[in-house]
Amino acid sequence: MGRLVYLDQEMAPGQFTYKVKINLDEYVLLAAEERGAVIPWVAVPARAFALVNRLLERIGSRERVYTTQGSIAQSSLAVFLTGELYELIDGSGLLSEEEKLLTIEELLRLI
Repeated sequence: MGRLVYLDQEMAPGQFTYKVKINLDEYVLLAAEERGAVIPWVAVPARAFALVNRLLERIGSRERVYTTQGSIAQSSLAVFLTGELYELIDGSGLLSEEEKLLTIEELLRLI
């Protein structure tokens, strides 16, 4: 049986802030003091993916979000895989450099 989850978001473009709320927890994805230091359309998806991974870990899931560098920003792509499946795909040589899957830790280093 599923659980009820409350989701909300607060975006203030003029203040350069973006927050999401999940149940009673608030997560800052973009803070006003970061203006000029980060590219919002790269930082927000990367941080959202990192948040999803933390929530997946919290509930005991083995899956994590991976993405491609080419999909960063407004058309972000989330691929849910176990670590083992990621390693298998990453080591297969089947994906071009542009298609290569990134861990969210690698993605966060890009911002």
